[in-house]
Amino acid sequence: MKQNSIRYRIREKIIARAYKKNKRRASFPNPANINLIGVICFENQQVDLVIDDVFKPSGIEKIVLKNGKRPRENDDMSIYNSDNNIWGLTKKKWLEDFINKRFSILIDLTDNTNNNVEYICALSNAEFLIGTNPKSKYFDLIIDQKFVNSSDLIVEIKDVLQKLSLKA
Repeated sequence: MKQNSIRYRIREKIIARAYKKNKRRASFPNPANINLIGVICFENQQVDLVIDDVFKPSGIEKIVLKNGKRPRENDDMSIYNSDNNIWGLTKKKWLEDFINKRFSILIDLTDNTNNNVEYICALSNAEFLIGTNPKSKYFDLIIDQKFVNSSDLIVEIKDVLQKLSLKA
């Protein structure tokens, strides 16, 4: 979608309005006190084991971005291209459970600009948002995406959080 089109501008205003209405207060997480972790990733990324090894959280919730059309059986923790409305954003009913959870950290492991990711982050109640998209204004911490795989990125996030918590 072109950046100067009407649909693009309306979508950006919808995301900005959702972010403005959200009463989320960012609080810097202590790596030792991270309980629930939210992850946004593509379907080919295996991140559960890496996060368990690095953070040792009490729970991990994942929302997976998939191409194609939603199958008949309900797959709640996945977002398909067919879930998007006319503005290119996922319908809120597919996101309600995920965005209402109070994650210690929400990590975006996607490597490109994605409207759905920005919309989820704008609506999320997570305490701290971490992403790799330097153009997004919805993340509390942006990590440079120079890593080949997700496990390197997870380890880097842990290192950055530990270094910043020592300085805080």
